[in-house]
Amino acid sequence: MVRLSQEAPSGGAAHGGATNPNGGSTADAGAAASLSAAGEAGATPSAGAGGATGAAGEAGSAPVDPRCAEIPLDATLTAHLQITADNECEVFVNSVSAGTTANWGSPVTLDVALFIHPGRRNVVAIRGTNTSSQGGNDRGIIGALEVGTSGNETELLVTDGAWRSSTTEITGWTDLGFDDSAWPFATVIADNGAPPWGTLLATPSAKWLWTAPIPVSTADKPNLETAYVRREFYFGFNGTELSTTPGCPTP
Repeated sequence: MVRLSQEAPSGGAAHGGATNPNGGSTADAGAAASLSAAGEAGATPSAGAGGATGAAGEAGSAPVDPRCAEIPLDATLTAHLQITADNECEVFVNSVSAGTTANWGSPVTLDVALFIHPGRRNVVAIRGTNTSSQGGNDRGIIGALEVGTSGNETELLVTDGAWRSSTTEITGWTDLGFDDSAWPFATVIADNGAPPWGTLLATPSAKWLWTAPIPVSTADKPNLETAYVRREFYFGFNGTELSTTPGCPTP
């Protein structure tokens, strides 16, 4: 599994508190590998290279990696987001609505375009809504983002404790430029495969998320409740590994 280079705080177990896993590291593979990986994954680079050419962007700043100028700023690849929520959700990718689902037992797969230039931010934002209450875990969001063809996928990102969450909808929360640093980390309420849902995704590392632990009794939770979760990331130079910080100057 590819992990992001950000540490998330630790929590508890499902139903009593989340476990926020640690992230990983940004890749340092060459630019040629980046364009090759992107091409194999459905990349559609277009004109215009971004970044500086090795000189410092500002006085006193670190030199810019020359590979930043070799990848077009608007190059994209097509990734596949498998997603579901109990009871329903809408997904936004890079500020644009990518699709919805209203049947938690049948995850949908959405094809989404992601920026692969290491200076271009990507954001996946999900609005999950619970519409009825049962005892125990009765609401949540789970998903996995992959590239590649069926049977040969590379995992990019899963729902886990490194996502940010909010109980209220804030203007612009799906936008690329939105600052979610004040949002708390999402609560991991269960693993993929845990009851009452069972195994819905082929990715075992994906977690069910919500904004807080789910009360056991229906008397302690509302029938109608909405959670807002989002994740920001940048591609590394190899075109598949991710980071929480840009590897090139941001445009």
